[in-house]
Amino acid sequence: MDLSMWQRFTERARAAVYFAQEEAVRRGISYVGPECLLLGLTQDADAVAVAVLRAAGVDTDQLRSRLETLLSEGVADEVSQASLTPSAKRVVELAYTEARARGCDYIGTEHLLLGIALEGGDVSGLLAELGGTADSLRAAISRLPSDEMKGDPVG
Repeated sequence: MDLSMWQRFTERARAAVYFAQEEAVRRGISYVGPECLLLGLTQDADAVAVAVLRAAGVDTDQLRSRLETLLSEGVADEVSQASLTPSAKRVVELAYTEARARGCDYIGTEHLLLGIALEGGDVSGLLAELGGTADSLRAAISRLPSDEMKGDPVG
């Protein structure tokens, strides 16, 4: 991801990526895929993405549990840094497209969540299975009060 894209991320969206990288490294995984990104998004209970998931009827505890089983435990301390997979980079591109379509000049946690839902891989399938389709997430975003949408300050 280039610097100009990273600068568009809100503080919470950046934190979610950091959480995702920490999860990968902790598990001994050298990559950050959509599953790590989604796990990172659920780390901050005050993030807009978590409010969107709840508004869409997704059980975030069940989601976290299912994601953790997707991620096989690696050997700790073998990895010092994890980079984004092509599918995770696609999630970021889709998040940017969603942000622009919504008239936003930033990428928030809700946009990353939509990017994951739209990516089309196993994680978007899991999210859809739990009620988090792109359509249900967009509808949930539209229903959220504006004060909840301000939960991700631009970094």
